[in-house]
Amino acid sequence: MICNNCKRSGHSAIDCPLKSAGNQNRGGRQDGEHPARFGGAAKYEPLTPSTDELFDRAIDVGQNYDNLLDLPVQRSDTTAASTSIGDIKPIQLFAEAKLDERVYINVKHSGYEAPTPIQRYAIPLVLAERDIMACAQTGSGKTAAYLVPMVSMLLTDCPPASGPHGGDAPCPLALIFAPTRELVKQIWWETLKFADGTRIKSMATYGGTNLQSEVEQLQNGPEIVVATPGRLIHLVREGH
Repeated sequence: MICNNCKRSGHSAIDCPLKSAGNQNRGGRQDGEHPARFGGAAKYEPLTPSTDELFDRAIDVGQNYDNLLDLPVQRSDTTAASTSIGDIKPIQLFAEAKLDERVYINVKHSGYEAPTPIQRYAIPLVLAERDIMACAQTGSGKTAAYLVPMVSMLLTDCPPASGPHGGDAPCPLALIFAPTRELVKQIWWETLKFADGTRIKSMATYGGTNLQSEVEQLQNGPEIVVATPGRLIHLVREGH
């Protein structure tokens, strides 16, 4: 990816650190970020929120939330798996999913009471290691529908991303794509929330941020990487 503004690679024009001061603070800083260095093209790093900040973001369910719980769900199975999706029953309570204990605590601490339709069906399917493609209304809990079982499975079924034999190179175990930096940051915060108090590490990577800092984070072995496609392609091409 080549920036149309500064003609450098690794970010798009909208993420360019050389944008005019009218669009960002002096030194390339934007809200929720801090400059990694000054002078020339300042790069910034996403600020990691505190635990209080993560759980202070209360869920605003709105007055029609109860109606959301009754929306119809359509399912179709196009695979030749031995177990039909019809045999994988949706959950009515988060406790039925038998999540890792710490993940379940974080779900309740986040203010979730009953799973939404997308969560009722997606969580048991992911835990059953089935591939799924799902769509649902905005605000219906899609992010939690895959993050909650993902974090739980990483804790119960997978070794740390640093490698099972010590000398192995770190390798992320889960990769999440999002088209914009705003969505990447939003998903990353949700990942931090559901993995709070566990060994699971996650990172966000998108154009315009400090590349060396992200390489160092990758070398520390995050289990989950949330990325924009352009920045991930750049990291892969550079051999990181």
